[in-house]
Amino acid sequence: MTVKKAINEIKNARFCLIIDDEEEIESGLLVTSAHYFTPEKVKIMIDKGNVNLVLHPEKVSQLGIPVKNSLFNIKKEIASVSYLQKDKTSKDVNIANGILAISNEIDPFDFELSGNINIHICRQMGVLRKSSKFEAAVDLVKLANLSCAAVVKKISLKKLEVKHKAIKDYAKSNNYTIVKLRDLINYKLERESYITLIDQGVIKTQFGKFKMFAFKDKVNNKIHIALVKGEIKPEKDILVRVHSECLTGDVFHSLRCDCGNQLSLALNHVAENGSGIVLYMRQEGRGIGLLNKLKAYKLQDKGLDTVEANQKLGFQADLREYGVGAQILRYLGVKKISLLTNNPKKIIGLKGFGLTIHKRVALYTDSNSHNRKYLKTKKKKLGHML
Repeated sequence: MTVKKAINEIKNARFCLIIDDEEEIESGLLVTSAHYFTPEKVKIMIDKGNVNLVLHPEKVSQLGIPVKNSLFNIKKEIASVSYLQKDKTSKDVNIANGILAISNEIDPFDFELSGNINIHICRQMGVLRKSSKFEAAVDLVKLANLSCAAVVKKISLKKLEVKHKAIKDYAKSNNYTIVKLRDLINYKLERESYITLIDQGVIKTQFGKFKMFAFKDKVNNKIHIALVKGEIKPEKDILVRVHSECLTGDVFHSLRCDCGNQLSLALNHVAENGSGIVLYMRQEGRGIGLLNKLKAYKLQDKGLDTVEANQKLGFQADLREYGVGAQILRYLGVKKISLLTNNPKKIIGLKGFGLTIHKRVALYTDSNSHNRKYLKTKKKKLGHML
């Protein structure tokens, strides 16, 4: 199996190349373990004068590496550090020693900002939280039972001195094992789970009766809800809504957004269909949380749009993740989906976790004078199909 081969390559201090899927022919992420890093490898992995190191958040916490701010783990920004040595050495040796020190927690060592090692922080659950090559890099190193630190380099055929027709040709010429992101996700899904079913019951709503399942996220202890109607079979195409929590819209019927209306519409669609699932995911404010959402409201009152407000607070436009939702759907026996959404990124996000999206079902709601700018921003800046 390719994933097992890639793990073995990493374990034996070699390289592998991560790609998104079969169609990706022009780019990939070259990965090796930081545990066995050498000055010779610096020459291969250096990119614009720096080497990129991806760390597990627990590793960052253990080392106390300086980061830009407390939101660093969420934002996945880059901090640069230098490994400080008493003796003057070549740049390659200095970088290699710095990475070895970070990876193997060698004492004593010090860090300062603006160095030659760019540090990225991956999600705790890796590819099961976010379908990303950076997450995949650390997952491979962890699966190889090495220190949770991976050295990575983005490979683009357009930028290579020696031209290749496809990324597979580049990998073959360098004897690199290729591993597809989806294969790694499936490999981990067969062996790991970050959710657990806490309890279940029945809830009667204005849209009819639903089975209610409560799942606990083992990483952050958040409780996510699945409302299920009818019979769920793996061979069936299941109508699904993955809804992110919006206290202001869902509970207090805020006119600033369309969230509450979308939730009601989704429940009605599932009820009329006779079967389906509505997931209620605890990702308030597109992932920034309730208090930060209120701060964003104040900025919007001063003229910023919903994306600008989040960015002003130091967040990305959308921090939602779909790995946990995908695990819940798989737990419930779902494989094929008709997805109730206007958000194309949600389709891409769920596809990455081995779910087949059969079709998209639009959720159009009426606008009002309070949310018209918000909806226009979602369409223009976030790509929503409205």
